[in-house]
Amino acid sequence: MDLSFSSIGEEYNRIKDIFVKSKEDRRDEILEGPIIKTILILAIPVMVSSAMHTAFNIVDTFWLGKLGSAEVGAPTAAWPIIFTFLAIGMGFSTAGVSLVSQHTGAGGGEKANEAAGQVFTFIMIIGVLSGVSGFILAPWILMFIGTPPDVLPLATSYLRILFLSMPFVFAYISFRFLLRG
Repeated sequence: MDLSFSSIGEEYNRIKDIFVKSKEDRRDEILEGPIIKTILILAIPVMVSSAMHTAFNIVDTFWLGKLGSAEVGAPTAAWPIIFTFLAIGMGFSTAGVSLVSQHTGAGGGEKANEAAGQVFTFIMIIGVLSGVSGFILAPWILMFIGTPPDVLPLATSYLRILFLSMPFVFAYISFRFLLRG
């Protein structure tokens, strides 16, 4: 068995060619391949991500349940609020994907990069504003939705931590969406 650098590099390239397709090959496969296979290939990462998120929430609830009902109530009260903000970030990111995809499809790589930069900047501004305003308004938002008094302090702390992460979450969402464009 040859373990020289050149043979390792050749083996790496051979494996890469099997698993990693060129941009043109992927484009052709998506546009001209069988529709069922294409839908499955595009859907599997989303399905795996959703399954992992669900598993995380189940484990989280299991361990919080060992602490008490107020502890389980904190994320239960906070998550609908966070999901609302995440939906806003995903909505703007989806709009950004449309802009970037239009420019990419028209062969305007420079305009696609410019649009991606503008979308990312806008989403980051929204993420920072959401994080700061949510951090400040967390107790009032929770009272507005009717969070029980025994859960309110824990839910406020939990929600504030999540709001502090909002700019980073929005950055992740926008990168993930813009790379699709």
